[in-house]
Amino acid sequence: MAASAFTLAIFKPHLLKNPVAYCATEQLIAASGIRIVSRRKLSLTERQAKQFYRDHEGKFFYGRLISLMTSGPLEVLVLSGENVISRWRALMGPTKVFKAVYTNPDCVRSLYGLSDTRNASHGSVTMAETVLYINNLDQATTDMDLYHEFIRYGAIRSTALAQSMDRTGTHLHHGIVAFFDATSAAKARDEANGRLFRGRPMEVTFGNSMFPF
Repeated sequence: MAASAFTLAIFKPHLLKNPVAYCATEQLIAASGIRIVSRRKLSLTERQAKQFYRDHEGKFFYGRLISLMTSGPLEVLVLSGENVISRWRALMGPTKVFKAVYTNPDCVRSLYGLSDTRNASHGSVTMAETVLYINNLDQATTDMDLYHEFIRYGAIRSTALAQSMDRTGTHLHHGIVAFFDATSAAKARDEANGRLFRGRPMEVTFGNSMFPF
């Protein structure tokens, strides 16, 4: 079985407010062969939104972007598949909706984007350096257990659980923890790796790791 990569995607608030566009985007993802491993709806505070989009601070659209991302619930998804970053970004299409309409009329942003800010979705350019994978978890572990274990290292964007099966048929449990900033993720990786959690030493790696799924 080929190894799968993982990446984070975000459905922006205005997409969630349009049930037709929301369901159609899910169908586009499914048709592309990309798997949705986990998903969670949440609302960002202004502080969290500014932290997440800190690289855009000072740009002319920054205020509009923060206003949009705090205007209502959004959905964070963990996507899985071979070459998933490039495939998801191709499915989203260009950031600018006008360009998307003319160059990729069947992409998410062409179909459901309203403006360059309200362009329906977000995707990582590279393997997110804020995402950690935690292996060797006990079967009883929940995503809230992960949250409470890793919140000590910084602001958490999302937590999720995933399963795979080894060659003996044993179910393996993996955790996915996404931070809002790379510093927190690096600190968690360095300090939590090997740390006992529910009696097991955790194996913590960055998001550019790949494991069978």
